[in-house]
Amino acid sequence: MSWSVRPYQQAPNKRWVILAVALVALAFGAFVFKAPILGVVGFVVILASTVDFWIGSSYKVDRRGATSRTGLSVSSIAWEDVKRVVIGPTAVKVSPLEDGSSRLDEFRGVLLKTNAENREQVVEAVRKLGGSNVRIVEG
Repeated sequence: MSWSVRPYQQAPNKRWVILAVALVALAFGAFVFKAPILGVVGFVVILASTVDFWIGSSYKVDRRGATSRTGLSVSSIAWEDVKRVVIGPTAVKVSPLEDGSSRLDEFRGVLLKTNAENREQVVEAVRKLGGSNVRIVEG
């Protein structure tokens, strides 16, 4: 099963706000600090940090594992490494950690964002493919 989530389609006006803020950073660096390179760096940092909003992300759940791809960034986890699945209202977190008490929990695993059309199919696929040794948590 594979799908894509494009946040800019749900909130098209937000992309103009992000672009405006990036342009303000560009102008601020170029004119206030009189360092055009500083403005360019600010512009690039703002756009790069919101790349998932601009280009969206694609996700895949198959018999090997779960994968998330945003631009050049790929996060993947094999089912044999999965210990816990957290099912949220807009995403499913597939984690190699047994519980969420670790400070590393936010940085481990794969976050599978869902939309209203495919949420139930994603949850069903993860339950089926995750196996019997995976703890599933609603959260």
